[in-house]
Amino acid sequence: MKTLNKYDYLLPLVAMVLLFLTQRDVFPTLIYTILILFMGIYLFPLRDLLFGDNLQKKEKNIDFLRLFANFVLSVLLLISIPLLYLNDNNSIQLIIKILALINFGFLVYYYFKDKDNKRSIIHLCFIFFTAGLLA
Repeated sequence: MKTLNKYDYLLPLVAMVLLFLTQRDVFPTLIYTILILFMGIYLFPLRDLLFGDNLQKKEKNIDFLRLFANFVLSVLLLISIPLLYLNDNNSIQLIIKILALINFGFLVYYYFKDKDNKRSIIHLCFIFFTAGLLA
C-alpha cells in the first residue's frame, strides 16, 4: 500500500478551517460542499485505488482494513455536508458519533498494533474534525 502523501495530513485541517468559516457565514456553503465532495472522493476511491500500488501487483492483494479506514474518513467528510443544511438533526449526529468511535478504534489500532504513526496522526486529525462537527 502506498504511504501517505504529505498533503493528506492537510485534508482534515483544511476541512476544519472550512467548516469553521462556513458555520460563521464567512465562507459560502456551496463552495464548502464542492470542496468537501472533492476531498471525500479523493480519500476513498482515488487515493487507494488509483494512486496506490495495488493495481501494479499481480496478486491484487488489497489491505481491506486500510480501505475501510479510508472509507470511514471519507464518510466523515461527506456527512458534514447534510449536517450544515440540517441543523440539530439527531440521526446525522448519531451517525457521526458512531463513525467517530470507529475512527478512534482505527487510531488505537494503527498506533499500538500496527505501529503506523503516520496513519494514526491522520486519524487523530479526523477526531478533531469530528469534534468540530459536533460542537
